[in-house]
Amino acid sequence: GEKRGREGRGQSPEKRAPAKKSQQRERDRATFTVFFYPFLDHSKLLFTDQWIFYQFSFYYMSNETKNWTESRQDCLKKEADLIIINSSEEQDFVKNNTVNREFWIGVNDSDVEGRWKWVDGSNLTSGFWASREPNGGREENCAVTYLIEHPTLLGWLDVKCNNAYQWICEKSILPFIE
Repeated sequence: GEKRGREGRGQSPEKRAPAKKSQQRERDRATFTVFFYPFLDHSKLLFTDQWIFYQFSFYYMSNETKNWTESRQDCLKKEADLIIINSSEEQDFVKNNTVNREFWIGVNDSDVEGRWKWVDGSNLTSGFWASREPNGGREENCAVTYLIEHPTLLGWLDVKCNNAYQWICEKSILPFIE
């Protein structure tokens, strides 16, 4: 009797491993919760499969299409804004997650032709434009990541703002952790 009881409690290392993984997962979840504590009022972003986390921002990539203004309004409703791409790493992230699909980004020159501004009001100082872009003059005042009809052009393209494309929203967590 006593011997069998000990055998029942004694487990091989293989059988203990799942418990360790479970404990590690709980520690990771606790660390994540503590780290993002100021952000918890926006926790709907943390646990929905439509938001992707990358380098201190959450990104939402729409499945539907709208014009630039409607796309931005959708982002604002989500307490985000159209994406501001300000590094080559972020551009690569966008490229890798939007392969061969067209997405609005948060830059336009609607106020002053040729002066591209991000949705936060900052000037675009350098970008990731495709060859010979932007080229639309007064007609094309918004930008997309790619155009299906021009698959060899790699980089941003200026297009008419009332065209319909998918869009990317960005929500930075930096204001919540500083």
